[in-house]
Amino acid sequence: MGRHSHAFGHIIIRLLADTTMKKVVLIRHGESLGQIARKNGISRRDPSLTDCFLSPKGIQQATELKGNAILNRYQFDLICSSPLTRALATCCLAFGHLAEERNKDDACSTTTFVVNSDICEIGGRIPENQGRPLNKVLRAIRKELGWCISQHCLDRFDFTSLPVSWPFHPKGRDGKENFIQWLRGRDETTIGVVCHYNTIRWLLQNAVDDVPNCHPIECILTDAGKLILC
Repeated sequence: MGRHSHAFGHIIIRLLADTTMKKVVLIRHGESLGQIARKNGISRRDPSLTDCFLSPKGIQQATELKGNAILNRYQFDLICSSPLTRALATCCLAFGHLAEERNKDDACSTTTFVVNSDICEIGGRIPENQGRPLNKVLRAIRKELGWCISQHCLDRFDFTSLPVSWPFHPKGRDGKENFIQWLRGRDETTIGVVCHYNTIRWLLQNAVDDVPNCHPIECILTDAGKLILC
């Protein structure tokens, strides 16, 4: 087992040294109100949880990502987020400082922020996985997080990748494959992705058994379009 692990480590090192490989860090959003619904005596299918926000704990988790040791090792040139409120709010809290620094003459100035519906959560029967019109999402985030993010933070995000039909957008495995191909076609090489539990498990082909909230998962995207754990 030790020899196999050692050999696999060398493979990863060689892949990371190859400049054609993309480094990808997957992050599940902070704890949502949907996750704690049952503890509060609310059904997970309650309509009030439609595209729900982060819980207080989730806000804290996402805020702490700003100082996360793993994330601080990277100079991200692309940040992608699901358009669902809990993911976009997490993205603002974790990476909003990079969005604010885009116009400064430093290493962060080239970071691009893109919202992509192909990385929405799978499971449309649960209200929290049902998207809302973009104006409602932005209004909710500015209302709930206005005390800790700049009012211009969300202005830095590119929403043009969202389909005209959003939020009535079919979700599923095809979208996840589309996202991988979309990443392959982009020029950026160091990418952060804020999305969801099942999305991450699908992207990694179930290589992980659990996906904790706000726990960065380091990967590489190979030329063959496979995400491999580092």
